[in-house]
Amino acid sequence: MYNNSPETNGPAPSIHDTPEPVNLEWVAAKIDAIISDSDHIKSALGNLVAITDALAATAIAEVVAAREATNQQALKFLEKVYSDLAPASPASQLPQLDFNYLADYLESEDVVDLIKTLYK
Repeated sequence: MYNNSPETNGPAPSIHDTPEPVNLEWVAAKIDAIISDSDHIKSALGNLVAITDALAATAIAEVVAAREATNQQALKFLEKVYSDLAPASPASQLPQLDFNYLADYLESEDVVDLIKTLYK
């Protein structure tokens, strides 16, 4: 549930809101935000210094571990999105090329040059 107070997330998103485009830059920015966000760890460490109760300290450690596990899963997902958005390298297209067909219309040296170019 969304809270409309300015101290939190702000108003709930509207169906009329334009979502951000999902592109390589967006994915890279999200990955950077996850990597750069260490406030929860700093806060937890600050709290641990003041806590003398072992049970509370264990609970804080478990919360931080769960947050880091979530971050790892988010990074795996974003890596997959990034790889799906990234342009395929020419070499990855080789299995789809019919070199026999090309050889019928090109000189053999040209086919070799094409393969060398694709594997650079």
